[in-house]
Amino acid sequence: MSGDPPRGLSRGPTSLSFGLLRTAWAIAFLGGFTVAVRANSAAESHPLGLAVVHRPAALACLLGVLALPLLRRPGACWRGTFGLLCGYAVARLMSAWWSPAPLWTAYLSLEYGTLVVLCAYSASSLKSDAQLGRWIDFMCLLITLVVVSAWLGAVVSPSEAWLPQRNARWPLLSAILPVVNPDRLGAYGSVLVIMGFLGRRDRKWPVVWYLIGLVGLLTLLAARSRSGAMGLAVGIAAVAWRSRRVSLALVIGTLVFPILLLTPIGSHLVTLYMRGQNTDQLAALSGRLPIWGTAFRSFSGLRWFYGFGAFAGPRFAVIPETGLGTLSSLHNTYIEATVELGVGGGLWTLAVMVSLWSGILKETDEDGHGHTVVGNQVLALLALVTVRSLFNTNVILYNDYIFWMTLTAVGAKRAWSARRSGGGHAWYSKLPGGLERLNARRPSGVTS
Repeated sequence: MSGDPPRGLSRGPTSLSFGLLRTAWAIAFLGGFTVAVRANSAAESHPLGLAVVHRPAALACLLGVLALPLLRRPGACWRGTFGLLCGYAVARLMSAWWSPAPLWTAYLSLEYGTLVVLCAYSASSLKSDAQLGRWIDFMCLLITLVVVSAWLGAVVSPSEAWLPQRNARWPLLSAILPVVNPDRLGAYGSVLVIMGFLGRRDRKWPVVWYLIGLVGLLTLLAARSRSGAMGLAVGIAAVAWRSRRVSLALVIGTLVFPILLLTPIGSHLVTLYMRGQNTDQLAALSGRLPIWGTAFRSFSGLRWFYGFGAFAGPRFAVIPETGLGTLSSLHNTYIEATVELGVGGGLWTLAVMVSLWSGILKETDEDGHGHTVVGNQVLALLALVTVRSLFNTNVILYNDYIFWMTLTAVGAKRAWSARRSGGGHAWYSKLPGGLERLNARRPSGVTS
């Protein structure tokens, strides 16, 4: 496959060149790096410091890249799932009015909204399954660099990279620069496994990709991310189901399960992923249940309807009540969204996930032919995102690149379908007045 736009899908006014697209995402990736972990009190009193100065610089570059597409077609990012997320970003920005740290809320909401817009215009720029696969491979290589940095840190400064756990025999692997906790690093490992072993056959250097998948598997084991491992397992099961290879998966499972059950391998894996915790700690989901309970006890009266404000609400109004000064999230996407914007925020986020699942289960290539290898990769990534959203805050953060990859890929595939059917009109096309004029020209097909 050549990766050129198929006939009838010519480059439109909202398209970015593939080179510019990769540059923009490299900037976004660098902008999301955490250089140093700060206590919540320090972050609230000094929101801008040397450790975060790269973020506004990256944001300025991204706004420069997106300025021309936004001027040409400002309504292109208000379709489908992108429209849901743009509306969510606007609601988060408005919550600065009642946020405990208005500037914190406003800036991070602008960052988040910028990434949503970048995903929308990226989806309109990727014109074929081959081109989408190349872009996903590029994003995977960026994640590979982070994983490699973690292993280099483990060799150069093992006392910082390997985090000891109470009552555990083995420490957890983390990344030092950029700072990546074991749970997210394990999720990155799952991504490399998916991309390495479920990749396209037309890739160059297939052996390299298998090695990347193997590095991902070793990283997943070293970081011992339970949500990452569970998400990977659900993703593989989903791909087997969609590819109609359930019987093969059952045969493999029937052969592997007794080996794990009857040999020391299984007991070692259980011990490894227990991470020194007892059954009571596991039943409390590693301390998550008390955190979630504190979050819900913080609500009273109208707070259920408008929340505590985006980003700042959970971190500065709720988390201090837990006594965990370095905790930066509530470890559940939907609970955090509810704390930010009330019940509507949680339902809004849930609607985004339902929309993505609806899109990926109907995916085809740019010519409308069946399920694709790239589609299987995206399905596995979405399963990983979904599982992690239950135990981590991932969908509503600026630097969750696994979610952005998934969102863009589903958006691109929906765009091809919309172009073929001549659809793709935005929800606001039926409204009277000025908004209707935004949709006067032929739609660009961004319908994620």
